[in-house]
Amino acid sequence: MPSRLAAVFSILLPLGVGVGCDRTSGSRAEPTSRASADASTSGEQGELPAPGANASTAPAASSAAAPSPLAGTWTGTYEAKRAPIKLSRATPWPAWKRDAGKQVGKGTAELDIDASGAVHGKAAGPLGPMMLSGRVEDGLLRASATPEDPTADGTMSGVLTGELRGESIHATLRASNRRGEAVRAAVLVLKRK
Repeated sequence: MPSRLAAVFSILLPLGVGVGCDRTSGSRAEPTSRASADASTSGEQGELPAPGANASTAPAASSAAAPSPLAGTWTGTYEAKRAPIKLSRATPWPAWKRDAGKQVGKGTAELDIDASGAVHGKAAGPLGPMMLSGRVEDGLLRASATPEDPTADGTMSGVLTGELRGESIHATLRASNRRGEAVRAAVLVLKRK
């Protein structure tokens, strides 16, 4: 048995196990200043840090998320059109038949995408002033479009979805008024500012 114990110690001692241990309480103590100095001055590869060394000093590159490649400000224009609505014959909704086709035409949009992929922005034009809020993940954009003033006449709300194609984001804004009587679709092309 003593020869086995000696063999274990002969393996562990060169690795630095046991340096700075407090034998009275059985718990590890902080390394002595000599052990810390030896660990900080040794530049040889393959050496282990001194026992009790602070693990937070090591770079944590693997745990940090990579910044979104779409981070930045994107601007563009859209053209809103009446969206086609397909109903079965058994679904009467006369309000859609009365849609006068207003709130169509050109508008503008601006998105700010931060490094984490969070999206904030605004749009203006025939669909009314809107706030845009959402995320970009894996090159796909998903955001909600809500009116700046929900009580204003003709306000619309909806969703913005899109993707990166080449150097621009191609997206579609689908929106409707409060009662869902007027439905619009707008194609956006956004470029980095």
